[in-house]
Amino acid sequence: MKRKSEPQASTESGNGDDRRLQKKVPRGQAPISNNERMHPRSMHRDGLDYFDLGQRFPEFNKYVYVNRFGGASIDHGDPDALRALTRALLLHCYQLRWEIPSGYLSPPVPSRANYIHYVADLISGTDSEAGDASDVTLLKGPDVRGVDIGIGANCIYSLLGARLYGWRMVGTEVDAAALELAKANVDRNDDMRPLVDVRLQTDASHIFQGVLNDDERFAFSVCNPPFHDTIDKAHVNPQRALDGSHSELVCDGGELGFISRMIAESQERPKQIVWYTSLVARLTTLKEIKRRLAEAGIAARREFTLYQGKQTRWVIAWTFHGEAERQQEIDRLRSPSTQPRQQQQEEALGQGGSAGQAAESERAFVSFETFEHDGTAGG
Repeated sequence: MKRKSEPQASTESGNGDDRRLQKKVPRGQAPISNNERMHPRSMHRDGLDYFDLGQRFPEFNKYVYVNRFGGASIDHGDPDALRALTRALLLHCYQLRWEIPSGYLSPPVPSRANYIHYVADLISGTDSEAGDASDVTLLKGPDVRGVDIGIGANCIYSLLGARLYGWRMVGTEVDAAALELAKANVDRNDDMRPLVDVRLQTDASHIFQGVLNDDERFAFSVCNPPFHDTIDKAHVNPQRALDGSHSELVCDGGELGFISRMIAESQERPKQIVWYTSLVARLTTLKEIKRRLAEAGIAARREFTLYQGKQTRWVIAWTFHGEAERQQEIDRLRSPSTQPRQQQQEEALGQGGSAGQAAESERAFVSFETFEHDGTAGG
């Protein structure tokens, strides 16, 4: 679809508030998208502005306004706007029904999908940075098991992993109320129920212990640890919406403390998970984690850079499996498992699928010039 840039489009939101047309980004500051620096398989590399998404989802359209460049923007300091955006994107791009109440974080969908794509390359032994990760070489299907640490209320990584690659996910969470909301998001999607299992971590001092059975084996783990070590530090920037629970925003030692504990627990169970991974928000944290991993007796380490808007984040990955062991695991998992729904839709369209199928799986991509969270967990 072509980008619709007519300024009058935002007046169709239904609330009649023309004051939104006066909102502007700072003079001389061009919007930054970095879309082209996202993962090569990302659905969000090509931009289509909020006007188009708003026309499809009226509940999102009411938050859209015209910026000084004639494009569409929303107030990223408004948690309601971010929830509406996340809800619309997940349904339109990934056919996922999703809801969370106020008081919990709305995840930036393109960044979260970016992470999942890099994990797919990692466990499949491909090099996505060089662009040679072809679809046929990727490990897919329910035989591939992953652990999602700290799913919050949204369960975003588990849902995207199951949707994009058909993986079977175990999602863990220390907040019992958030876990129930995450389970509700799984239950909203009938085809996700067999693929996503959510488990309560009753001891916040542990990460893997207490939620994973000793006889379980996984290809990978993913995690977005709490960024801050105190709640006061979580609300220092009023332009960002951090409408999150305490466990999503804060943990003992912040992200460095959390990932350090993850490294220590991974040493206690070196062969239960092939690739341990975590999102990292600070470059200083990344440098320190790499130093600690060098002392942890790991077999290999990988690092990926995630771009979205003005934001840069990193994924750090480590394994205790040697190269030969990792290849054996890849060979074991590489089988014609059940294809993810998205791939089935694309193949159906390529074989002359109906217009209804085309409408359902059509990709609409939004340009994210400023959508970012600083210091979040739970997706």
